Amino acid sequence: MVFDILCNFDFFLRIQSELALISGEQELSLAIDNMRELGFGAMVVTMGGEGVLVVDATSEIQIPALDVKVVYTTAAGDA
Repeated sequence: MVFDILCNFDFFLRIQSELALISGEQELSLAIDNMRELGFGAMVVTMGGEGVLVVDATSEIQIPALDVKVVYTTAAGDA
Protein backbone atom coordinates (compact mmCIF):
# COMPACT_ATOMS: atom_id res chain seq x y z
CA MET A 1 0.00 0.00 0.00
CA VAL A 2 2.80 2.43 0.81
CA PHE A 3 4.37 1.93 -2.61
CA ASP A 4 0.98 2.46 -4.28
CA ILE A 5 0.91 5.93 -2.72
CA LEU A 6 4.60 6.76 -3.17
CA CYS A 7 4.63 5.80 -6.85
CA ASN A 8 2.15 8.63 -7.53
CA PHE A 9 4.74 11.25 -6.62
CA ASP A 10 6.67 12.93 -9.43
CA PHE A 11 9.71 13.46 -7.25
CA PHE A 12 11.13 11.34 -4.41
CA LEU A 13 13.57 12.84 -1.86
CA ARG A 14 15.05 10.69 0.93
CA ILE A 15 18.20 10.34 2.95
CA GLN A 16 20.31 7.30 2.10
CA SER A 17 19.34 5.30 5.23
CA GLU A 18 15.61 5.84 4.60
CA LEU A 19 16.00 4.74 0.99
CA ALA A 20 17.60 1.53 2.26
CA LEU A 21 14.64 0.87 4.57
CA ILE A 22 12.03 1.60 1.91
CA SER A 23 13.75 -0.35 -0.86
CA GLY A 24 14.92 -3.26 1.28
CA GLU A 25 18.51 -2.86 0.00
CA GLN A 26 21.50 -1.50 1.91
CA GLU A 27 23.68 -1.02 -1.18
CA LEU A 28 22.78 2.30 -2.82
CA SER A 29 22.91 1.08 -6.44
CA LEU A 30 20.62 -1.88 -5.64
CA ALA A 31 18.25 0.37 -3.70
CA ILE A 32 17.98 2.71 -6.69
CA ASP A 33 17.42 -0.22 -9.05
CA ASN A 34 14.62 -1.52 -6.78
CA MET A 35 12.94 1.87 -6.69
CA ARG A 36 13.15 2.19 -10.48
CA GLU A 37 11.55 -1.25 -10.86
CA LEU A 38 8.72 -0.06 -8.59
CA GLY A 39 8.09 2.85 -10.95
CA PHE A 40 9.94 5.69 -9.28
CA GLY A 41 11.36 8.11 -11.83
CA ALA A 42 13.00 11.20 -10.39
CA MET A 43 14.76 10.69 -7.07
CA VAL A 44 17.21 12.65 -4.95
CA VAL A 45 19.19 10.78 -2.32
CA THR A 46 20.93 12.94 0.27
CA MET A 47 24.21 11.49 1.50
CA GLY A 48 25.42 13.89 4.17
CA GLY A 49 28.99 14.99 3.65
CA GLU A 50 29.14 13.10 0.36
CA GLY A 51 26.51 15.38 -1.23
CA VAL A 52 23.44 14.24 -3.13
CA LEU A 53 22.67 11.77 -5.86
CA VAL A 54 20.13 12.91 -8.46
CA VAL A 55 18.53 10.00 -10.29
CA ASP A 56 16.02 9.64 -13.10
CA ALA A 57 14.88 6.62 -15.09
CA THR A 58 18.13 6.35 -17.05
CA SER A 59 20.89 8.37 -15.38
CA GLU A 60 22.52 9.34 -12.10
CA ILE A 61 24.44 12.50 -11.23
CA GLN A 62 26.32 12.91 -7.95
CA ILE A 63 26.70 16.47 -6.70
CA PRO A 64 29.36 16.85 -4.01
CA ALA A 65 28.61 18.61 -0.74
CA LEU A 66 29.94 22.11 -0.29
CA ASP A 67 32.82 22.56 2.11
CA VAL A 68 31.47 24.99 4.70
CA LYS A 69 32.40 25.99 8.22
CA VAL A 70 29.84 24.47 10.58
CA VAL A 71 28.74 26.99 13.22
CA TYR A 72 25.56 25.68 14.84
CA THR A 73 23.67 22.57 13.72
CA THR A 74 20.51 22.63 15.88
CA ALA A 75 17.51 22.23 13.55
CA ALA A 76 19.80 22.31 10.49
CA GLY A 77 17.71 19.76 8.57
CA ASP A 78 14.28 21.02 9.58
CA ALA A 79 13.70 23.55 6.79
